[in-house]
Amino acid sequence: MADVSYITRNSVVSGVGRSQVWEYVSGLASVGHHMYLHSFERDAAAVIPPSPARVRWFPHSEGARYLGRPPVRLLRETAASQEHLLHARGMLPAAAAVVVRHPNWIWDMRAFWREQRIALGALQPGSATERVLRWAEDQAVKRSSGIISLTEAAVDELVGRYGPSVRDKTVVVPTAVDTELFRPRVGLRKGVVRRIILNGSFNAFYDGPALGKIIDEMRRRSSWEVLWVGADPMSPWFDELSRRSDHLIYSAVPSQVATLSAEADVGLAVCRRDAGPALLAAMPTKIGELLASGSPVLVNRGLGDMDALIEKYQCGVALEDSSDAAVAKACDSILELLSDPGTSERCRSCAVSHFSLGSGVDAISALYERLAAADGRSALAGSGR
Repeated sequence: MADVSYITRNSVVSGVGRSQVWEYVSGLASVGHHMYLHSFERDAAAVIPPSPARVRWFPHSEGARYLGRPPVRLLRETAASQEHLLHARGMLPAAAAVVVRHPNWIWDMRAFWREQRIALGALQPGSATERVLRWAEDQAVKRSSGIISLTEAAVDELVGRYGPSVRDKTVVVPTAVDTELFRPRVGLRKGVVRRIILNGSFNAFYDGPALGKIIDEMRRRSSWEVLWVGADPMSPWFDELSRRSDHLIYSAVPSQVATLSAEADVGLAVCRRDAGPALLAAMPTKIGELLASGSPVLVNRGLGDMDALIEKYQCGVALEDSSDAAVAKACDSILELLSDPGTSERCRSCAVSHFSLGSGVDAISALYERLAAADGRSALAGSGR
């Protein structure tokens, strides 16, 4: 088993860090790895659930999280982890690993961050920062010992950019879902009104106007209520979505999200079609959670690996574009899925086979063991033994 320094810019107290980072780190510790978790927290005294014996958590002030501030702590902790296998989650930890010349590290890429920031309007193409990020991605691909991608589509894009050798060092590990926590509801929900769930903050990467059109079209056909869990007043689509929502829940723990997901008939996760390559690497956590709960999803065409998964499992609908005709067709298809008694079981099957936390832990653990063993062989060769 490996000693691993896991460095993430995310908080692990709430949000994606709680549902993804903390769950993976805990799972990896439970199979025998020694995990040294470094995260950046708004409140460094925050409390997380009891940790397994093999997890040591080092919360740091979030001041070093952002590109506009000197990430001194990030560089310092990355440099201090030279004796451990390093798991660099995201672009900035990967850039730190490049700068300090870490000898054995994994780039957990999460996204095509440069293209994503351009799509969000936070980065100007051709700017000095954009060129630095382009260099950082190039170096991360070339210098990392292994790469973790959320989607097969992103791996294909990396191969197109850097050549077929990238595939040999890359493992696909989709977003994690605890399929024991997220389960279909038992029996019928009280009442006759069907429910659409919006799960998460819905940042500028999502297509707010398209989401609004879908809700309006569904309501033209029959009675639907809309529940927004994790509603964020800072979302650029807050007005668009909140005025269409019957219930707003601003924060919820994972067990509450699981219960509410099981109460949903359909979930929406429509991202912007103009996000370019960033769309290929995206796999919103809400998708796996909804599928594990037995609820079909309505997404946009080209989102990560969802086109292939929808075709294989018939577990959702891919919106072609945001035209009136495409929205109407997608709503027809969703209603057809909901009339099929086998839909919930197919959704669940997709989640268990593709988004399972346990399968993800196994895949990352195997990568850790392979890289730790290779590093050990290199050390022996260097000692002349």
